[in-house]
Amino acid sequence: DYSNSGLIVSHDDSTAAFMQRFYAGRGEKKLNKAEALREVQLAMIDGRLRPAGTRDWRAPFHWAPFVLMGNWR
Repeated sequence: DYSNSGLIVSHDDSTAAFMQRFYAGRGEKKLNKAEALREVQLAMIDGRLRPAGTRDWRAPFHWAPFVLMGNWR
């Protein structure tokens, strides 16, 4: 249920949804990496991206581990 990359622990469900939305933003919406990252993080913070049911992904635990490094454009 949780993955550990060595530095940061993240939740599998929220990570999968985050990455799907990120790459959809890159592909379908033609956003650059920084714009796609921002869009997904705001969707989680605002509650627009969340699982069915009562639990949500507004907590930084779900969206804060993702950062861009290197060529962010």
